[in-house]
Amino acid sequence: MAINVSNGDIIRITFTLENTGTVTTNYYIYFIFDSPGQPTITYPALRQQLTPGEIKTIPPTLALANFVEGNTYSLTISAQYPDGSEVGNSSQADVIYVQGVPTEIFVDATDDNFTNNFFPDDADGNGIEVQVVADSVGGVYYDGFLKFNVPDVNITFAYLRLYVPASATPTAGRILLMSTVDTNWTEDTVTHNNKPGLTENLSLYVDLTANTDYWTNIDITAFVQANRGRAIGISMIGADDPVWQFFSSKEGGNAPNLRIIYT
Repeated sequence: MAINVSNGDIIRITFTLENTGTVTTNYYIYFIFDSPGQPTITYPALRQQLTPGEIKTIPPTLALANFVEGNTYSLTISAQYPDGSEVGNSSQADVIYVQGVPTEIFVDATDDNFTNNFFPDDADGNGIEVQVVADSVGGVYYDGFLKFNVPDVNITFAYLRLYVPASATPTAGRILLMSTVDTNWTEDTVTHNNKPGLTENLSLYVDLTANTDYWTNIDITAFVQANRGRAIGISMIGADDPVWQFFSSKEGGNAPNLRIIYT
């Protein structure tokens, strides 16, 4: 089939992924747009974890960008194992770009840190990683905190981007993202004992993968749109037991950031 789209449009593509193996497996889903004579446009990997025999229906949203006016693009959905080998792919549609040029910006975190229940009054905003830990056996609880200034623009799509370095060795386990009740804290002052309260204005579960240099892209469009022109605070707490998850801080060379597409 063919659909007419513009740069800046948001489209939803629903597909089904099945784990036919005998072990729980991580899959990386790529959305690849090709047009003769034009650079391939590949959207960031969407990570999915499936148990043996599990079938999952996945409805991701994509914010279109970098299309060339009048060209026709074929869309391929490619599922890959963590080592980069392909599980399979499916050609889905022709996409015809018609008009519009979006603007894309990346907004780095102004503050990033994590609190430590073993040192409840310590704040150290200069570490190279943000750590999120929940381990009832060891009694270890680290909560991550991020703060951003959202630009005052007409936002059509927003990702939270976290970089997991190859040197990190987190275990599987989900993180719960929630918004902080205020932004009256900094990376140099937030501690386990004075950390801000949380709200469900943002409530989203995510999972990070170990030993892979990659960016995780998390759709938080509605939350960012609702806070246009304001500061936002995001807290990350362990949602499973145990959880040991790490990602780069701004001092680690790959700052947590917001990818914002706006018109």
